[in-house]
Amino acid sequence: MEFFSQECPRYSDDICAWHFFHTPSADGIAEWKKIRSQFSRQRRRPTRYGRYRKAVNKLAAHLTFSRIRYSGWARGGTGFEPSEEVTIYLLDLYDFFIEQLSSARRSWFP
Repeated sequence: MEFFSQECPRYSDDICAWHFFHTPSADGIAEWKKIRSQFSRQRRRPTRYGRYRKAVNKLAAHLTFSRIRYSGWARGGTGFEPSEEVTIYLLDLYDFFIEQLSSARRSWFP
């Protein structure tokens, strides 16, 4: 999820979508913001996307003390069951990302 974020990178070694649009003649960040904005006009972000993004960061990205709260161990359930809406949104965003790449860069994603 962070990969597609316009705030990426959070850490110096993060790889972000905009890296794939950076060329000597193009600023990757500006290009990705244009592309991302085009996608956002076509496809509305799920209402719970922000909550799921935060949960994914706490549950999968790195160890935190917040993991207990997001995993649901304290409540007897996960609280963040898989979301079909968020999954479909991310798959659509991935497809859109791939379509925007040059054919040479598209081949990096078999």
